[in-house]
Amino acid sequence: MLDAAGERLYVANRESAELTVIDVAALRALPALPTRPGPVRLCWGPHGVLLAALYHERWEIEGVFDE
Repeated sequence: MLDAAGERLYVANRESAELTVIDVAALRALPALPTRPGPVRLCWGPHGVLLAALYHERWEIEGVFDE
């Protein structure tokens, strides 16, 4: 996911639970941003906030899928 200016590329690393930040002009990695386990998708939210969907754990709610 590129930032609005196209200067930084954010990449979700599911296994290491972090976001890699790449300086596009310099083609170098900046310090990674730690996340909770399982980041897989990124999008820009309101006010320029970067949002990361986390799919690490699965929850089962009793009775919801019972027939």
